Amino acid sequence: MSSSSAVAATVDGAAIPSANVSQVKGWLLNPWIDTFGISLNMLPIALLSIPYFLINPGIPGAEDRFQLAIVGMVIAALIQAFVDVHRTETFMVVFGDGTPWRQRPLRFILTPVLVFFFFSGLAALHLAGIARGEVMLAAVLAVLSFVEINHFAKQTYGFMRSYAVKSGGGLETPEHGRRDLRFVWALTITGYAWFIGHSGLTQFLGDLMIGMLSVPTKEIEQLAGWVAWAGGVASVVTTFDLARAEMHAKLSFRERVPRLLYLAGRWVPFVLSWLLVARYGLISLVLVGFVQAASHAMEYHFFVSTHQARRYQKSDSDVLAARVFRRLGGRPFFAFFLIAAALWAAFHNLASAPHEDVAWIAYTVIFTSDRFVHFLYDRWIWKLRKPEVRAPLLAQA
Repeated sequence: MSSSSAVAATVDGAAIPSANVSQVKGWLLNPWIDTFGISLNMLPIALLSIPYFLINPGIPGAEDRFQLAIVGMVIAALIQAFVDVHRTETFMVVFGDGTPWRQRPLRFILTPVLVFFFFSGLAALHLAGIARGEVMLAAVLAVLSFVEINHFAKQTYGFMRSYAVKSGGGLETPEHGRRDLRFVWALTITGYAWFIGHSGLTQFLGDLMIGMLSVPTKEIEQLAGWVAWAGGVASVVTTFDLARAEMHAKLSFRERVPRLLYLAGRWVPFVLSWLLVARYGLISLVLVGFVQAASHAMEYHFFVSTHQARRYQKSDSDVLAARVFRRLGGRPFFAFFLIAAALWAAFHNLASAPHEDVAWIAYTVIFTSDRFVHFLYDRWIWKLRKPEVRAPLLAQA
C-alpha cells in the first residue's frame, strides 16, 4: 500500500495517514521549516532583539540611541505579540479539532474556568486590601516561572523524541527516551540555577520586597551556585552518555542531521547564554528569556500548523480545524496566526481601558490564566502514543 493511501486511524472523520519504516527517517515537517523555523530559529530572533538590548538603560550610551529605541520597541512588541498569540493555537487544537475535549470533556472545559476563578480570587483579595499586590505578584511570578521552565523543558524533550522516532536506528526506544530526559533536565536545572546565582535577580526581588518580605538574597544565590555546579557535573555525564548512544545508532550521517541540528540549535545557544548572563547580569537575563520564549513560540507554531495541515488536507472531516486548513490550502505558515491575532488584539486592548488599575488587574488575570491553561492543555494533548498525534508526524515530510 502506498504512503499516500495508507490509513492508520480515523479520528472525527479525519483519515490519519500511516507510516512505514521507510517514512520514519527524515525531517519532522520539511528541511526548510525544520532548519529555520524550529532548529535554528534562535539566531534570527537574537539578531532582531539586539536593538532592544542596546537601548536598555544598563548598557553604556543607551540614552543616545533614540532612533534605535523606536526600532527596538517596535521589534520587541511584534515578537512579544507572536509569543502571546502562539498560546491561542492550543485552544484551536482542543476545541476546533474536538477530539481532545470530547474524550475528556470535564477536564478541558472545567480547567480554564477553575484557573480563571482562582486568579480572579487573588485579584479580589488585592482589590479588597486583604493582601499586598506586590507580594502576591511575586508569588505568582515565582510559580509561573517554575511552570514555564518545566514547559520549555518538556517541549524541547518532546521535539527531541519526535526527531528520534523519525530517525529510528535505536533512538526511538524507551531506553533512549529516558536518556534524553536526563540530558534535558540536567542542562535545564544547571542553566536556571546559574541564572539565579549570577544575574542579580534575587537582589532585585529583595529590593522590591523591602518593608514587605525578607528575601535571603545571599543564601539563595549560594544555594543556586551549589545546584549549578552539581548540575554541571550531571550535564557533562549525561552529554557523554547521549553522544555515545547517538554514535551507536544505526543511521547514516544524512539521517542523523535533523536531530543533531535540533540538539545544536536548542542547547548551544542556551549554554552560551550562561556566559552572557555572567557578564551583563539581569539585563541579559531579560534578553535570554525573551529570545527563548520567542523561539519556543515559533517552533510550536510551525509544528502545530504543519501537523494539523498534514492531518486534515486530504480529510473530509467537518470539524472547525479541518475547515480552516482546507480553506487555507494546508499552508503551514501563519495557519492559525491570522485567526489568533484578532483575539490577541482584543486581549491587549484591556491595557488602555478606563480605570487603569482595574484594567491592568483584569489583563493580568486573563494573561496568567491563559498561560496556565496553555501549559496544562499542551501537556495533555501532545502525546506521541496518540494516533491523531503520532500518525501525521510520521507521515512523509
